[in-house]
Amino acid sequence: MTHNPQALGKAHEVWVESQHREALRLGLLAFEPEHNEPQVQRVRGRLIRVKRSVSDWTGMLSAARGSRLFAAEAKATVGERIPKSAVRPHQARYLTKVAAGGGLAALVVAFRAADDIPRCCAIPWGEVPWSTGRWKLGLRVEDALPWEVLEGECYVGNLLRGEWAAQLSVGSVVAVHDRATGERAAEPVLLVGAGKHTLLTEHGQFLDRRTGNFEGGVFFAGWTR
Repeated sequence: MTHNPQALGKAHEVWVESQHREALRLGLLAFEPEHNEPQVQRVRGRLIRVKRSVSDWTGMLSAARGSRLFAAEAKATVGERIPKSAVRPHQARYLTKVAAGGGLAALVVAFRAADDIPRCCAIPWGEVPWSTGRWKLGLRVEDALPWEVLEGECYVGNLLRGEWAAQLSVGSVVAVHDRATGERAAEPVLLVGAGKHTLLTEHGQFLDRRTGNFEGGVFFAGWTR
């Protein structure tokens, strides 16, 4: 990663496309998503946009995942906040339509903050925690971190896990997996309490029902079978 905004954006695109290839290998996508670039023409020595793109990538989930429409918009910043205006209105409308129609729509962001640690996060479009800062809506890195994609993870898989976790309720029994290896790390646990964004296990652990990750971000919930 880099502190140059253009280079950071390009590096983020490369990372996103590598994630899509991994999702295809894992059987999560039906095919590698199309990268949609706006169409431009040179007019009197200037490049003029003649057709707007929709989201940066469009594709389809695999048949095993319901053959649903898939759309992803990628943004990157060398700071700690991405303004909502970075997502153009027509892109936002398209992502909203995909999500409303039952598809999987996501904002995939990369932050290169002051600590110099690159953070890549993939957030369901309808759950992006926009907040007001300097009189403008934006996404802060600390608000995006619950959806951080760790090394070795696939962001499409993380999003699907979040969808599954959102359906859990008190009385559900889930397996505990190590996020670094994917291996089962402990015996299944019973969910005994619920909050707005969390579920409480019988051992006092909190499970984020937006992401399927346990408190601390080291473990995630999975099927018991």
